[in-house]
Amino acid sequence: EADPHHANALGGFALFLKNQKQDYKEAEVMYRRAIEADPHDANALGNFAKLLFVLGNHKQAKERLQQAESQPDLVTDLQIELAFYRYAHCSPYDLPAIKLLLLDNARSPDWSLQDNVERATQDGHPQPKLLAAIAKVISDGEAIETLDQFVEWKA
Repeated sequence: EADPHHANALGGFALFLKNQKQDYKEAEVMYRRAIEADPHDANALGNFAKLLFVLGNHKQAKERLQQAESQPDLVTDLQIELAFYRYAHCSPYDLPAIKLLLLDNARSPDWSLQDNVERATQDGHPQPKLLAAIAKVISDGEAIETLDQFVEWKA
């Protein structure tokens, strides 16, 4: 209410609505307002893509993901999140891109990727166990060496 056109505040409120209230429809409205306020806010674009993937709106999610990826000066934690969404939801599944970021120690501590793992598994991701393990490395601080058990990772 204090600043109804502040993209960061709108995006933060959308995240709150999604995570705490599980009000996905209202979160979607807030993300749209955040992006309208600042069409180049990579965080809002990326978080909105995440939500849209979880909701199964892959076409719009891919558009928002691409917009987020095209923003200059992405911080490392956002880069790994975006790469994860691409690997989880976009065929062909780009394991080399996410692998490079992980090997370069890109992480996003405490950022939940579980809803994306569940959705991608439901949508038929070809490597759901690897996907879940990658999510744990990114967000839970699991050691990257745990990924060595997967043939696809070692290839």
